[in-house]
Amino acid sequence: MKLLEAINKFVNSKGTRFEVAAKAYKSYILKFFEFIKKELTEVDNDDIVAFQMWMKTRYADSTRALYSIALREFFKFTNGRGWTKISREEITINKVYKKQMPYVVQSEHQMLCDITKGDSVKALAVRLLWLGGCRVTELVTLRKESVDLEQKHAVIRNLKHHEFESTKVINWDDETNDLMKEVLVLNDSEWVFASRKNLNSHLTTRQIQRWFVEFREKLGISKKITPHSERRGFVIDNLKVGTPIAALQRMGGWDSLDSLQKYTNIYTNDIKDIATEAMRKRKASVDQKEIIKQIDLEKILKES
Repeated sequence: MKLLEAINKFVNSKGTRFEVAAKAYKSYILKFFEFIKKELTEVDNDDIVAFQMWMKTRYADSTRALYSIALREFFKFTNGRGWTKISREEITINKVYKKQMPYVVQSEHQMLCDITKGDSVKALAVRLLWLGGCRVTELVTLRKESVDLEQKHAVIRNLKHHEFESTKVINWDDETNDLMKEVLVLNDSEWVFASRKNLNSHLTTRQIQRWFVEFREKLGISKKITPHSERRGFVIDNLKVGTPIAALQRMGGWDSLDSLQKYTNIYTNDIKDIATEAMRKRKASVDQKEIIKQIDLEKILKES
């Protein structure tokens, strides 16, 4: 199997949703082969180690991790087809200590709702990202035919699953349903969020992201509020009201609990308060049981 052919097959296997990531993967993989100057079938473990040592002197931890992830995925793909003997387990990924990922809290979401009043399209986008927890790619590709106004939900294709067909449901409230009714009659496009220049196309993710830059500027806040931080807010808000993790996984469309884990990790800042409240409730429960036992004991003594 020729190297470029193998890389192209790997990139194509990622699907259209991963177009941007796939291009990056391709550049990372080509960089590795430029360094080792070998054909695909000649790669061995020493080449992997040598490349990672070379990267260590040139790239930041986060960049090195991206290279390693790309190589792991590539060699998982090629090894599974018998084109190489390198397994993904032999490629280590350095730990990257990330900054706290910002998420939108209830008060900030309300500010976004207030600032978008008068523009039903922008207002609807803000609400669906928060209430439905949808990805921005799922938001812009939402079709009118998938919307059920009576049930106040939409069944959409889960774009995280690129290897098989999968759907999930996003739900909304009455106020959002009224906005949805307004938006659906704005044009004859098949898309809920149709492009204003071309009704045969939908808005791009970049356009939605630019909206949020405008929102931040109008509100005068420095916190990085993005479409994805609304999705993180969806997770945190559901955890706060006690939504089971398994249900949250289905609602948000994560393919595994491991995928959801990185979102739940950002909840650690609130965990002290939650733990304190949990202990209070548990102690109150124990105290209540002791009171009941005491009452029962006194009753028994009186009867005897």
